[in-house]
Amino acid sequence: MTVEDPPTEDDVVGSGSPPEAAPIADSQPPNDDYKVGPGRPPKRTRYRPGQSGNPKGRPKGSFNLATIVKKAGNKRTKVKDGGRERTASMMEVSVDQQWRRAAQGNIQSAKLMFEQAAKADDVQSGAHAHVAIPKLDTKAMRRMAKRILRNTEEAGDEPIPDA
Repeated sequence: MTVEDPPTEDDVVGSGSPPEAAPIADSQPPNDDYKVGPGRPPKRTRYRPGQSGNPKGRPKGSFNLATIVKKAGNKRTKVKDGGRERTASMMEVSVDQQWRRAAQGNIQSAKLMFEQAAKADDVQSGAHAHVAIPKLDTKAMRRMAKRILRNTEEAGDEPIPDA
């Protein structure tokens, strides 16, 4: 820096502005008619190819809520059952307590346990939850099915029998 040159932002300590990202090397010459706006950030501030927007990311070994709940529910604890002591998982103990509360007349516990029992039955039997399809979608699906059947008959293929 010579005496004639005015100080730049880089020369001033604590200017308050964050350091700018290095410009992206484009294979095309700079386009002066590029307009910055919503969805069109300045080219000099875009991520460079191969640069992550979240460089640190989620640390390895960190747990999400589902993992924490499963881990806590699978912990073993000692329980007195019928005068004798046994070990059971926290999940098993919680289910036993909810059923006892339901048997004593707790409506919320009864509702919860019957809902969970129904879900367990559906999972074991392979049944799927009933999905309500709007009338418009039902009509569209019927038209598509007729068109498919008509096309298979025209092509000479055997139609698929109803299940």
